Amino acid sequence: MKTAMLISCLLLVLSLTACIPIPLQNYDNVPALGFQNQSLNVKQIERGIYNGSYMQAWSTVTVAPGHIVATHIETPRKVVVDIFFDAHSYSIHYKSSQDMDFNPGTGTINPRYNRWTADLRDSINTALQSLCDEKSGCEPQ
Repeated sequence: MKTAMLISCLLLVLSLTACIPIPLQNYDNVPALGFQNQSLNVKQIERGIYNGSYMQAWSTVTVAPGHIVATHIETPRKVVVDIFFDAHSYSIHYKSSQDMDFNPGTGTINPRYNRWTADLRDSINTALQSLCDEKSGCEPQ
């Protein structure tokens, strides 16, 4: 009985702390490297961003050269980020959110935002690592 009560209390504490806003994390100038750290062209980087976003259930729209807007929805929550990129790197910046407790004064947000954008960054990096510089003739594994 005591063990069940202790586990219930721990789960309650963990669920409450999971909702406490934390500092929002943006990602600036993340290196955009392909297979075996090869340089990629802008079109390949754009494709890697699209592929990585898709793998994490983000919808994407190109709004200008070097600028993609990505949206992630887990009802009732919604997050929108700007992804800026060039031939060397990309950046992920907060654009807007719904039901994520964003506070512009303190720069804090629901911890899920940082987890979702970190997963997005990691997925983009994985997608980029699967691409080759077309001039090298390499074949990624």
